[in-house]
Amino acid sequence: MLSVILVILLLIIAYQDLQQRSVQWILMAIAAGITFAIGVIRLPVAEVLTYTLINLLFILVQVGLLTAYLLVRFKTNVQGIFSSYIGLGDILFWIGLAPLFSTMNFICFHLVSMLVSLVFFLLLKKFNTRANVQTVPLAGLQALFYTGVFIAVWCGWKYDFYNDLVFLDLI
Repeated sequence: MLSVILVILLLIIAYQDLQQRSVQWILMAIAAGITFAIGVIRLPVAEVLTYTLINLLFILVQVGLLTAYLLVRFKTNVQGIFSSYIGLGDILFWIGLAPLFSTMNFICFHLVSMLVSLVFFLLLKKFNTRANVQTVPLAGLQALFYTGVFIAVWCGWKYDFYNDLVFLDLI
């Protein structure tokens, strides 16, 4: 039941970001609560907290390195970075999903969802001449990606968001 509520929430996030280019922050807080609850149903609280903290550390490092790069590249201030290049809603979206995955799963899904979002955005810009969008609605596109993942699981894809063996076996 919680996953159904999460998918509805993801669809609302996608709609808001794609239509308005902003998302209400309360939706991200609700998503964080739901993803944490999903995790606690499946794993001990300490394990979910450990995964969540490591995933949050990954987000912090990623945003920190990206901010440093953009500061050097565009010679602007931090406020300029967050108003022009990095959406606060995107960061809050990543934080909201942090409890839903083990660390290896989080990193892999995060990277794949970013690549899929980028490809989709570039295709949209190329083939939809009416779309005059200059920035990537990243949270919205990632929300659609994660909705697809949940639907695939509901349709029979046997996948465990907390099992890293799938990725470790590839190494």
